[in-house]
Amino acid sequence: MWRKSFLTFLFSLSVQKAALDCDTRINKLLSPSLDSEAKAVMRGQNVSLICSNQNKSLQITYFLFRREKHLRTHDGKGEPMIFNLSISEAHELGPYKCKAQVSNCSLVKYSQEFNFTFVGGDGCPFCLQLLLPGLLLVLIVIILILAFWILPKYKTSRESVQGLEPRQCVPTAQDGTGCSQEIHYATPVFQEVAPRVHEACSDCKTGYIYSELIF
Repeated sequence: MWRKSFLTFLFSLSVQKAALDCDTRINKLLSPSLDSEAKAVMRGQNVSLICSNQNKSLQITYFLFRREKHLRTHDGKGEPMIFNLSISEAHELGPYKCKAQVSNCSLVKYSQEFNFTFVGGDGCPFCLQLLLPGLLLVLIVIILILAFWILPKYKTSRESVQGLEPRQCVPTAQDGTGCSQEIHYATPVFQEVAPRVHEACSDCKTGYIYSELIF
């Protein structure tokens, strides 16, 4: 019976010692820092995130998160952990956060958030894809408005001008059904004809000259 009590005492003592040791290490654990050599990146660029802690004597497990998504895990002691990533899309810019946890301890500490930015206006990758169809749609609408607004006025003015200039219809086909819009002018031909006798002046010898129009 006394052996069982002695073993229980030793077990509780070891547990208390482990808890005390864990608390001591947690107190020595500082919040990790998360940084990168390049904060402004281009699309598709490979980058490195460095997570480190000032306490070099603790065995620390580092966890890298992007928002709430866990990305990588590294264990280390005394040296910073490097996480290699590739930034291709806008949602991959961040925010990133590093979690440091001492081995065999449940308490953890987090770093400040870190964000990347795109260089040279690439921060909006879909702006041009949305802008070009929009401009094309506006151009089509303008063309349709001009077409429906100008063409009727043009036709009306053209019909009014044609109504002011009548043209002679000349058959062009053998059956006379064809109608040409060309204008044909008559050429006068003057000929001398014999004088005609009038009842009112039978003795008069006045001569007359008549002309005939030939079409």
